[in-house]
Amino acid sequence: MPDFGPARHLPAHHHTRERWHNGAGWTRRILRLPAGDGWALSLSIADIEETAAYSCLPGVQREQVLLSGDGLRLEFTDGEVATLLPPHQRIRFAGDRGVTGVPLDGPPCAPSMRCGGRTWWM
Repeated sequence: MPDFGPARHLPAHHHTRERWHNGAGWTRRILRLPAGDGWALSLSIADIEETAAYSCLPGVQREQVLLSGDGLRLEFTDGEVATLLPPHQRIRFAGDRGVTGVPLDGPPCAPSMRCGGRTWWM
């Protein structure tokens, strides 16, 4: 596992909140290491307001966790369907897989960890 240095305190008021390009939700960017576009690790929290396709991220591994809400169904273009239910169910998948997120009974909040380059998991 790469060494990203000592543990850090990441106060919520420092998170950058950005509207999705498709308008179906928001992302609160928590951390990118290293900072900038060439990141190896990205942590964010998605507030998903409606059914929406995820961005395709070739060469990236994703881990999605249900933080709050009644659930999130992930419909992959290869036919797989995964449903994240409370409390805190999660899934790992390749960032280049086509997937659409479908909120169940209201908007879910779902943190995402994305790793580029060599795959590793905590």
